[in-house]
Amino acid sequence: MEDSIINLFEGIERQKRQQIVSLMEDWKSEISRNYGHDYWEEEHPISDSYFISDGFFPGYYNQEIKVLFIGKEPRFMYEEGDWIHYMIKHFETDNQNTKVLARRLLYIVQGVKSKGKLEFEDVKRKTANSIAKEIKDYGFAFMDISKYSNCNDKPEADYPLINQFLKDSNLEKTNYVQKEIEILSPDVIITFNLWDGNIDQKYLDMCFGKIEWVKINNNIDGIINVSNIALNGKNIKLLNTYHFADHSEGHTDKDYFYDPVMEILFK
Repeated sequence: MEDSIINLFEGIERQKRQQIVSLMEDWKSEISRNYGHDYWEEEHPISDSYFISDGFFPGYYNQEIKVLFIGKEPRFMYEEGDWIHYMIKHFETDNQNTKVLARRLLYIVQGVKSKGKLEFEDVKRKTANSIAKEIKDYGFAFMDISKYSNCNDKPEADYPLINQFLKDSNLEKTNYVQKEIEILSPDVIITFNLWDGNIDQKYLDMCFGKIEWVKINNNIDGIINVSNIALNGKNIKLLNTYHFADHSEGHTDKDYFYDPVMEILFK
């Protein structure tokens, strides 16, 4: 398959991008072999482009602290094909200040690049939209634990679809989720409320191992869960936050996302 954005990557990142694209093709093939349910009735999730690839943005492997964000599922991306390509295109054209997930993600990426020295007010003053328009070195990775696009109008995640994807992936044979994480080799993983009780625990255990959450302090516990996982022979800090698209009253960008993440990582 031709990669329409390969020219955005240089050096080792071009090789890593090729590895990601190859992994996604193998993943699709495995799903095609195991497809046999009637979730889409007569529609096929691969032939009808429900599988949305992801990976890393240019500049990721140049970062001193490589951060991988892991969401639950792509939304309303039927026939888009590649989340990375889609987001690069929309970073350049859309107002990211109004897109809660992208805004929080961009704020935290800037905070990590500063090693926690930027206060939230400094990042917010620049605005997510100007950050998206100005950055050439995006420097982060993003993947969804399910690659099936949820095209329902309901705001909730489609958990039957997410679990179906993980079943279709036949992770017992080849653990594609771990393989993607191994290629990305992050120093920090930030997950979007994956442990909310709706994703089958056996799949979470297969992807991340059995997680034991660590007590931090009263200001952090209950807002962000913290642990560590071992992968690629290194220890990776794992943070499980509220979903970045969360709109709950009082769950502000500063108090529930930026400040707790910076405190855990740098203070």
